[in-house]
Amino acid sequence: MVQLWVFDVALAFSIFIHEVGHALMAKLLRVPISKFRYGFGPLPLRVGVFDCEVNSGRY
Repeated sequence: MVQLWVFDVALAFSIFIHEVGHALMAKLLRVPISKFRYGFGPLPLRVGVFDCEVNSGRY
């Protein structure tokens, strides 16, 4: 059971890093980003970084 939890956390972290790579490349190429979202469900985290709204959750 612990192995499954570790796998889930590692997979989520990998996907997050992948998506951050997209956002960084967009910023590098000066493509405007208004929102960067990661995950589904309610919004437990919301911050402003690089002049865009960054949060976890949907929509």
